[in-house]
Amino acid sequence: MVDLTRRDRSRINKLISTLNVMILLFGYEFCTVICSAVIGNVGNTQIVTIPFRAISLCISIIAFLFNVKEKLFLNNPGKAFLILWGLIICRFIYDYYVSYGEVDPRVLNKYWLFMICLTIVPLLSIFKSWRSIDFNKLLLYSFLLIGIAVVVSFFSNTAFQTASEERIDANAALNTISSGHMGLSGIILSIFVVKKPYKVGLYQYLALPVFVISCLILLRSGSRGPLLSSLGIIVYCLIFGTKNTVRSLFTIVGLYCVWLIFSDDIVQIINDISPILKQRMFDRTDQLSDRSVFYEYAWNSFCESPIWGAHFAVKTSVKNIMYPHNIFLEVLMQLGIIGLTIYSYTLISALKSVNCTLRRRTPGRWVSILFLQMFFMLIVSGSMTLEPKYSILMGLVLIQEYCNVDVVEYRVVGIRREVISQNKK
Repeated sequence: MVDLTRRDRSRINKLISTLNVMILLFGYEFCTVICSAVIGNVGNTQIVTIPFRAISLCISIIAFLFNVKEKLFLNNPGKAFLILWGLIICRFIYDYYVSYGEVDPRVLNKYWLFMICLTIVPLLSIFKSWRSIDFNKLLLYSFLLIGIAVVVSFFSNTAFQTASEERIDANAALNTISSGHMGLSGIILSIFVVKKPYKVGLYQYLALPVFVISCLILLRSGSRGPLLSSLGIIVYCLIFGTKNTVRSLFTIVGLYCVWLIFSDDIVQIINDISPILKQRMFDRTDQLSDRSVFYEYAWNSFCESPIWGAHFAVKTSVKNIMYPHNIFLEVLMQLGIIGLTIYSYTLISALKSVNCTLRRRTPGRWVSILFLQMFFMLIVSGSMTLEPKYSILMGLVLIQEYCNVDVVEYRVVGIRREVISQNKK
């Protein structure tokens, strides 16, 4: 009877731990898309987002409590990442509570929500429950969530069904950038579901239509960031994802030659699918002039205090703040050289883990690709403080860096032993 109870507890723990990560990665897109399709786009998106955030936080806390007796995962890069977040929060408190910067309290509450409830608590829950996460099922369930989200978005939002000259939001809670990255995530997960080492039935049959619809959403959203992220992932995988460097270089040169020869045809195809994306990507008059102001402000803040940093965010109005749309400038602005050193150490450790999983072709490499997606996103848009998914994926990648090959392939990824033995033969 005791053994049965322990077995049941282990199953429940694995279910909750896996569900926690799945919701943290793609629950927001799924929830907002489904609610938008059912009740329509509402002006106040908090009607949907606040209950979802509360449920997600509760699941993270439950996952932490189920594994409260487990040792907290903390290798050196993990410790450095938590220290970085601690310093960011200290900067936030100093700027807006000690030096009394005039900012709308609602804006400050939003940052508290994202930093503590949506990032720190979920990250600690993953560091506690990492041994119970079934990454095999996590891939399939995540694909199911993102697949439903992209399909429902495509058919419920008629703007995605035609070539538009305007940027498209999936719904009121998913802007054009988030919509494009939802499409890119659908592409990534579709590819890895097809490449599973054993049959997964219906999922693999659904992969092709999800892939096609995800491509359309990626392009027709009209945002450059997701497309640039996809190109960054391809180039990174070709350079660092293989042991054959010479072949990778030839592949890159070959792709560049294809671009030189067929560039006009490729641009025309993009124009036929998404005229707005073609205009924003290849029209020389459409530049990043608006963001250059944020870049300049962040750089001047760093120069004002190069050691410790000077400001938490860019001040855009009397009571509002904005991020600089570049993660390196953001860290330099907030924490100076000290913060950049800590972040660089964490990032290099994470990228080493990514390279290891890509070269060894471990089943968990889809997590590494998603991490690259978020990393390239934060280079051209967004903020680490307002993108919890980046920190969650950073934590998962650092866990892979900590584990040896056997743990990555079995305990962490959760793949069956017989499949591994067949692959090694």
